[in-house]
Amino acid sequence: MSDWIILAISTVFVAAMVVFAALLGFRDTVRLDEAELRRLAAGEGAALEEWAIARGQRAAAARLSGGRFMAVRVMGDGISVRVARVEAARITLRRGGVTLSFADTGFSPLYLKTQDPPAAWLASLARGG
Repeated sequence: MSDWIILAISTVFVAAMVVFAALLGFRDTVRLDEAELRRLAAGEGAALEEWAIARGQRAAAARLSGGRFMAVRVMGDGISVRVARVEAARITLRRGGVTLSFADTGFSPLYLKTQDPPAAWLASLARGG
């Protein structure tokens, strides 16, 4: 076969795969909201007390009942959650947001772009309260 025929067939198949992916919803993304945070907290056997959702709805932090803290990050079409005692989370106020980090390296630091100033409960936790 000539190179042009092979190129044309390849182009048709690539276009068909892109159309098929679009039909399946390859652009679907998860967005965080209060209901999703409540569902995640309930999965941990806790109640949602206070929360902050980053602009863009792809990251969130929440204070749970029982002195626990939850950090949530959207990763592709899924969600990554880290739940720990409040004392285990290091919360640092930054201009335009808050950085959350944990002692383990399995959950990289999470930056939440929030309103300025951030929610009072997050600011209180950052000061050690």
